[in-house]
Amino acid sequence: MCLTVAACGCLSLTAAGCSGRRSSDKWTRLRPKTYPVKVRITWNGEPADDTVVTFESTTQSVTAVGRTDGSGACLLKTYGPGDGAVAGEHRVRIEKFVITGTTGDGRILDAPIMPKQYADAIASGLTAEVSPAGKNDFTFDVNGPRRAP
Repeated sequence: MCLTVAACGCLSLTAAGCSGRRSSDKWTRLRPKTYPVKVRITWNGEPADDTVVTFESTTQSVTAVGRTDGSGACLLKTYGPGDGAVAGEHRVRIEKFVITGTTGDGRILDAPIMPKQYADAIASGLTAEVSPAGKNDFTFDVNGPRRAP
């Protein structure tokens, strides 16, 4: 009976170690630190809802992304919801899509509708400096006509 209890105890420890319940594993500890970032997007002065915002770090291979709500605001995510972006300079990409249909196998077809330059982090000309000590609230106003889908 002692052998069975000991075996069950070892099995429980092994399962707990593999279950993801540990607060920090090796890979999590190796990630660069992130800082909360709030972004607000307007398009020709109006809140841009359901718009994808991407911050691309210029010094690390790390990207943060968010999707705006009805007020045009979102919190960025790098590894988990609302964790933000790494410190430093970022190029910013902004994209909004509309659904144009579906395929026979159920895939959704979409098309970009914001001015093309904003879909490219370099061509957009938009940048943001994320600070470990700063408030990190950014507002970007996209200007230009709607693209045809």
